[in-house]
Amino acid sequence: MLGNIHSHSAVRVAPITTGLAPVQLRISLLGNMQVIGPDGEPRLPAGRKTRALLAMVALAMPRLLMRSRIAETLWSRSTEELARASLRQEIHRLVDALGDTAANTLIVSREHIGLRPETVWLDVAEALQSSSEAPASLSLLGDRLLDGLDGLDPAFDAWLATERAWLRGAARKLAETALKEASEPDKIIAITRQLLSIDPVHEAAWQALIKAHAAKGERHIALEAYEQCRTALAERLAAVPSEETERLIAAIRQASPVVHVNNKPATPPVVAALSVPPPARLGILPLKLLGESGSAPHLVAVLTAELIAALTRCDQFSLVAMDAPLAASIDARFPASGAQTATLDFALDGTVQKTEKDLRVMLRLMDLRAGGKLVWARRFDRPITDLFAVQEEIALQTAAEVEPEVLKAQIQQMRADPASAKEGVELANALVLRAVPLLMRPQREQAALCEEMLTQACDQAPDWAKPHIWLAFWDFIMAAQGWAEDRAARCRHAAKLVERALLLAPNDALVLTLAGHIRAELEQQTEEAIALHERALARNPASAIAWSLSGVAYAYLGDLAEAERRLQRYKALAPLHPNACVLDAGFPLLALLRRDYRVAAALGRSVSSINPTLAFVCVPYLAALGHLSAEQEAEAARRRLLAIDPFFTIARFLQTTPLRREADKEHVAEGLRRAGVAER
Repeated sequence: MLGNIHSHSAVRVAPITTGLAPVQLRISLLGNMQVIGPDGEPRLPAGRKTRALLAMVALAMPRLLMRSRIAETLWSRSTEELARASLRQEIHRLVDALGDTAANTLIVSREHIGLRPETVWLDVAEALQSSSEAPASLSLLGDRLLDGLDGLDPAFDAWLATERAWLRGAARKLAETALKEASEPDKIIAITRQLLSIDPVHEAAWQALIKAHAAKGERHIALEAYEQCRTALAERLAAVPSEETERLIAAIRQASPVVHVNNKPATPPVVAALSVPPPARLGILPLKLLGESGSAPHLVAVLTAELIAALTRCDQFSLVAMDAPLAASIDARFPASGAQTATLDFALDGTVQKTEKDLRVMLRLMDLRAGGKLVWARRFDRPITDLFAVQEEIALQTAAEVEPEVLKAQIQQMRADPASAKEGVELANALVLRAVPLLMRPQREQAALCEEMLTQACDQAPDWAKPHIWLAFWDFIMAAQGWAEDRAARCRHAAKLVERALLLAPNDALVLTLAGHIRAELEQQTEEAIALHERALARNPASAIAWSLSGVAYAYLGDLAEAERRLQRYKALAPLHPNACVLDAGFPLLALLRRDYRVAAALGRSVSSINPTLAFVCVPYLAALGHLSAEQEAEAARRRLLAIDPFFTIARFLQTTPLRREADKEHVAEGLRRAGVAER
């Protein structure tokens, strides 16, 4: 059983040795299963039952498992004779998959099968060596054991549930022990984060995390951790924080010196104001009524209220209340005066016209800092069926389109005056505005510049979530493009940045949805990613990027109907989104997974022609061409992909893809294979 693994020692350096014999296999069972041979090449068996067989014997080390027990677990609904025959076949497949390492690692007898522990590195065993001095390996235990192997057989599912429960309990105890032994705030923070990834409602861990941040003078982060604690308890247990937690947070809010770390006095927490750049200020000018209708004045008031409700949820700007005197002082038809730009950065105005059957709304957005320059305009013509629903949809579409246009206008203004920012959050904001376009259309020759700007922005504004989440997104780009020299290090760096961004801005829709996408892509934590996307959409139902990226997440899980619904919702809200070249990437993937190759190729061709620098757009496009046997176009697309990532192979795709279903992975891999992509 798994419990016996704790006595098995494992080491962490490459080339791997145990002191007895060189390690021949690296087996990872936490998250998506991986098997790496001594040459660094994947040795993961293709079949799910073969993988399950290997997982069972790996978790049993150093003991051998009886063949009869394995057969009963993997083929519980078959006769004994048929189950044993099936097991013999899977053993042969396992030997073939392990290749020349099988002789040194695998023990097969008439009654038993097992692995030689001195020749195998196992991530579960590594994780169970964690301590307060070496808490990093606890991060492995945040992943679900054998993710993706559910549903093989009822008996196997029961076995897997037992192993997961045991491992979760063992991981929690290890983390709790490490936490008791730790005394330095930084170590406590590292350990509590790992403990909370294992048990999100561990209130003692939340208390330790809050105390540690307060002891470091990071009062604002301590308060954010309390909010996260309260949310976790409410969502998972329908509970509220204990009186002890409430007393702790009350002391921190008062900057009281009574905060202790692990019962040891700490320095009084310092009251720290969040250093973030102020958002752009947007105001809605009174909408003008055209024509005459008895109900139209009321309609204008309701539409204005809907616009306020939708735009208030956007994070890129703050909505300024427009009373009559302020509205009268701003005339968007003329260059903005100093008084106007001191009050507002952007103004939205428009007209409303209603007939008996139809509604026409015309809206426009002006940049008052640029003399009232028109930066966006849209006409909405809608039949009047459900008037309230029509007004709500117009407001949501306006918010979905206005928010990225405000960002685009800010980028253009920064380019016009690049030297205006001096230092601190002002400089950080300018650096982020310069980096975002590079993120959307990445070029390898500009990679160092983009990373340098975002890193500097994080240093200049350590309390601002945006540079942290964009830098994490850049880590994802580096990994997805094949540009990362050490992909694992990139993933770890991204994970830390995501945690930091979520602590700083747990209710920012952009931060939430980018965090979800990064976790789905780099950590294959798709269910957690969807939860983050849902929080983003609850915060801002008009977030086009959240609708698009959540659609991609559902495609990874294999729920293609929900994926299409979300991708179509994004397109309906923002059909001309400035970053459509990235957000449209989900459409060719969806068509490919549906085996609609002509549509997938057409969509991939369209998206790739607009943004030819993205590998994750080229892959489904190329796979669709492979299935179509379109050799000439596939050759051109393959050259384009290899120009981006010269080391792209089918083996690496299978190792890193977030696709959950084995059939989907193999289907895409087969398309790439037919398109001429190298196996290794």
